[in-house]
Amino acid sequence: MSMTVPSSLSSASVPPSSCPKAAYCLQQAQAAKTAGNAALQAGNPRGASFQYKKVYLHLAEYLPCDVVQSASPVALGYANGGGSDADGNGGLVQMLQEEQRRKQPKKAAAVSGNESPSTTTATASAEAALLMLQAQVTQLYATTLNNLVLANMKLGRYQEGVKCATAVLEQPTLRAALDAGAQSRASAHFSDTPAGKALLRRATCYVKLSDWALAEADICTLKAAAAAAASGGGAAHPAGGSDALEAAVLQLTHAVEQGRQAEVAKEKRMMRRMFA
Repeated sequence: MSMTVPSSLSSASVPPSSCPKAAYCLQQAQAAKTAGNAALQAGNPRGASFQYKKVYLHLAEYLPCDVVQSASPVALGYANGGGSDADGNGGLVQMLQEEQRRKQPKKAAAVSGNESPSTTTATASAEAALLMLQAQVTQLYATTLNNLVLANMKLGRYQEGVKCATAVLEQPTLRAALDAGAQSRASAHFSDTPAGKALLRRATCYVKLSDWALAEADICTLKAAAAAAASGGGAAHPAGGSDALEAAVLQLTHAVEQGRQAEVAKEKRMMRRMFA
């Protein structure tokens, strides 16, 4: 799978000598995500949430700076900027981020020196391997955030679900990672892509929070994307996957309408009581 690496994902963030450590951390993060998926399927969303949040601890040192400094760590409960988080891991995360920043000037100084052709070739090879690892790190983190939205929904943590979905949808590097993961899929429906599912989940959270305007905005985006894909002549997704998701969009639309009607009826009752 090919992925365009953002400019912020520079090889200066981690020296080539750290590739084995980065690969190990990626492996541990993948294991945590797999454990989270298993917990979610077993009906244990709390355990899934715990495992998904561990993924960030494994990957924090190797994530692009723009991701580390974005809203996603805060959405996970890890304070961004030196504070402490709900799980007591804020200091650990800050330490990992500071380690990443210390490595940047060291790498820049090493590159500026005179190197032999063989050293240059070895460095280029190591940097290419590192870039591939970093792309995998970013995509794993993005998909884990997307799964955490679902775990939060099952726990009734709808505000947290909104934060996670927004973090992955609106942070450019994470959104690009989600979209890159969908490139190999033949579906013509945006709602079948990871980004589409994140949008659908965020809309569901908004409905649960009675935030009708924001829910409608996400629903309209889903409908517009699905209509654009259909007009492009794409084939329907097999096994009725998109039908189920489109039915969910329809249910959300009805929920928004009913919610608005209930609010209007409540206001009318209150007005009658006030002026009775």
